[in-house]
Amino acid sequence: VLSSQLDTVITREEMEEYYTAHKDLFLLEDDIVLFSSLPVTYCDDALVKRLKRAFARQTAPRLKTQRETDSLRAVWTWKGSIEEIMNEEAYNAPLVVDNWVAIDRISNTYITPEGFSYDIKHAFPYVFTLSRDGDKFLCRTTQIKRAGELAPLEYVETQVRAILLNRRKVETIRSSQERLKNEALNNKKFEIFTSNEDN
Repeated sequence: VLSSQLDTVITREEMEEYYTAHKDLFLLEDDIVLFSSLPVTYCDDALVKRLKRAFARQTAPRLKTQRETDSLRAVWTWKGSIEEIMNEEAYNAPLVVDNWVAIDRISNTYITPEGFSYDIKHAFPYVFTLSRDGDKFLCRTTQIKRAGELAPLEYVETQVRAILLNRRKVETIRSSQERLKNEALNNKKFEIFTSNEDN
């Protein structure tokens, strides 16, 4: 009965409202980075080199004329530039774009390159290769949030959603108990049980 009464849809607006009102609950305990990655295990060296150049790019490349360059910049996106290369090379792999990830999670999950622990905190964009179980991943980070700073909503979205859903469950249970109590009182079938500790 409770599950049928519970509204489990949490809107973005509800999450933003709670997050904004309770920022002190969402301070980071660890450094996190804005992380993108692409598996390149089966790419030849030429394609990896081309993708690596594209991963490092921040803006649209310069073309022959300023007008052509300006026109390209108006529609250019980093993700689109990577996908264009993948389409040209008929390369199909999951491109992960701009996910907030804890640095410790990366270093504990993958084999990292030399200088990783310093570079990932100071070089932006930072383009590097990770490996795990024989697989290779081309990666890039573009931002960092330090421990003690406010976590981005995207990073704590699951936590915020769980808090709001739990509050809604509590409210639904309380409402159901009140409704059942009133129905029992109206039907004169309300009993109060007390424990007798002397027996």
